[in-house]
Amino acid sequence: MSIAIIHATITTVGPLSISMPTPEGMREMPYDGFPVMGRGVNSEGEVQETGYLPASTVRGAMRRGAVLPQMRTAAKAGKPFSLPQVYDRMIGQNAESEKQSDGIDLISIKKARDDDPIIDLFGSGLGYKSRIRVGHFLPEVNILPSPFSGVKKDLDATEGTVDLLSDEDREAFLARSIANNKRAAEAQLVSGLTRKIRTAKKKGEEFAELEKALGVAEKELAKYEDAMGDMKVTSRNLFSYYALPAGLELKSRIVIEHYRPRDIELLHEAMNSISMFPFLGAQSARGCGEIKGKLEIKVDDKIVEIIEFGDFSPIKILQTTPNEVA
Repeated sequence: MSIAIIHATITTVGPLSISMPTPEGMREMPYDGFPVMGRGVNSEGEVQETGYLPASTVRGAMRRGAVLPQMRTAAKAGKPFSLPQVYDRMIGQNAESEKQSDGIDLISIKKARDDDPIIDLFGSGLGYKSRIRVGHFLPEVNILPSPFSGVKKDLDATEGTVDLLSDEDREAFLARSIANNKRAAEAQLVSGLTRKIRTAKKKGEEFAELEKALGVAEKELAKYEDAMGDMKVTSRNLFSYYALPAGLELKSRIVIEHYRPRDIELLHEAMNSISMFPFLGAQSARGCGEIKGKLEIKVDDKIVEIIEFGDFSPIKILQTTPNEVA
């Protein structure tokens, strides 16, 4: 059995913002859901923490990157993938295999693997085990995500826009703008009081007065939201998120069991898709998520290829050796 070991490096070109769902039973996640793990201890025996790029994010991007070219080719030929096919290849959800309650047809599984490189490598459902193992991507030195913030502005931020409205719309905008300003202030107050109450509860401190103030602020907030008329969603607000900084190297290993030469061809498709649109995570419209990186692929401890990706360009293959593994 041959095994491929891929030493992978992802470099953040812009800040990297990841938001994970809150696990069931937890009331909140620190860093607004940015993944953080314990990693090592300091001299006083305290567990240290670091932000990281989850393996699931990278693995999912690779799988989607491998499937999309196939979908485009099929659609162009007038034979688009069916919905079950897309779930099977892109998500790894195979309803038919999950219905099987007894017996596994090894011959049909082998044929399906031989016929479909994506299912063979990434697996699907209960019958097709994945051969690829992706590790979490970690910085060399522990680093926690930093807070970022910004503001979404209203029409009057662009000089002359309001003057081009009709008199009726101009008056409506100005009335809404006044209510919007007051709503924004109350929303900020509600957010601050909510945080203080949460902190007080954790520390076992009294928070009855804070809850009373929160009730008043929430009523004021509702009043100004009503005053905004039909457009209740604010067009001027503050936003915040957590992200790892730009210029950070994150490293991991990707392992492929029972390596087949065509696995590298699939990696080319996957990484080329990522390279042509090199974004991971959230907040990409606000400057986050652009990446670049390198894969060093070894098979049986021999370097087979070195691939660079990113910069909105096709992948660059820097080094190759004959790919003769059966």
